[in-house]
Amino acid sequence: MTTAGPARGPVAARPRAAVIGLDSVPHGTLRRLPQDGTMPRPGRMGEAGSLHRMDSVYPTVSSAAWASFATGATPGRQDICGFVDRAPCTYDLYFPNARNLPAPTLWRHLDDHGRWQAVISVPLTYPARRHRGVTVGCYLGTDIEKGSTDPAPAAPPYSIVDLVPALTDILGLPRPGRLDGRPLIAS
Repeated sequence: MTTAGPARGPVAARPRAAVIGLDSVPHGTLRRLPQDGTMPRPGRMGEAGSLHRMDSVYPTVSSAAWASFATGATPGRQDICGFVDRAPCTYDLYFPNARNLPAPTLWRHLDDHGRWQAVISVPLTYPARRHRGVTVGCYLGTDIEKGSTDPAPAAPPYSIVDLVPALTDILGLPRPGRLDGRPLIAS
């Protein structure tokens, strides 16, 4: 998930955008679940914004697709074709990560234009790079210290903890630590 908010400071607030990408979820499912009441809040988000069917890249592997989303480069240009790839010439196996991306990411461009963003669990965001916002790296990380970033000094005073209630409300999920309004752990 990537969100971009307005730059802070004397500049007037600019429009905000939220991009929510759900890996491997068919378009028809995203249309059906709000209609049958299973996920009403994302349905309301779709009514307020837009929901579009997207084609993937080839190969249709998550790491290649998300790298293309992040950079705009095709799998052929970025040389990321799977979760495990082979190094040119030596054919040694390696696990592609953020260091292997050949072009600046969407969030790097947003950062260059003074826009705050939260990048949460997007494949190939490990190791997390500091930017004007918060990053929670993907499941491919091997070192928890490199898997997330704190907000850069120019960022609004948000942390990932501040984002969790908003995300759970958007998705219509119980807030962390609560189930149907009751605490999960009694004090």
